[in-house]
Order: sequence, then C-alpha cells, then structure tokens
Amino acid sequence: MKVFSANQVQKDMSEIIQILASGGVLVCPSDTTYGLLVDATNEKAVEKLIKLKERPRGKPISIFVDGWEMMEQYVDISKLTPE
Repeated sequence: MKVFSANQVQKDMSEIIQILASGGVLVCPSDTTYGLLVDATNEKAVEKLIKLKERPRGKPISIFVDGWEMMEQYVDISKLTPE
C-alpha cells in the first residue's frame, strides 16, 4: 500500500489516476471519516469495493460525477422533483 500525503496529492495525481484506472482502491480521509474510492465505471473495481465494504448486493453506492450529463448516464433521474 502506498500513502499519498495531502500536500503531495497534486504532485502525485498521475499515479493516483493510474491506480484508479487499473482497478485499484484508494482510501481518502475527510473531516469526519474515511472514504473508499474506485473508478465507478470499472465493474471489477466496484466488485472489489463491495467485497471490501462487505456491502449487500443491490444496496446503492455513492458516486462522484462531473456534471448533470454524467449523472444521467448512471442515475435514474425520472423520480427527481423539478426545481
């Protein structure tokens, strides 16, 4: 396991991207807890995440998206309330 310090993340970004692209799992601290990060478009990485978290099949998993269009690719928005 490799540890990336917070002040070095920008410098190590290409290596971090490579880890995610190859199906790896990253542990990311936040102000209150730690999150496990994988490439949500990589089925094997998501399977690895489900196993690590011992998460029941079918239970939703949070994902980050870069905008509304990407969200529509992965999320059923038909039941969202319009503004």
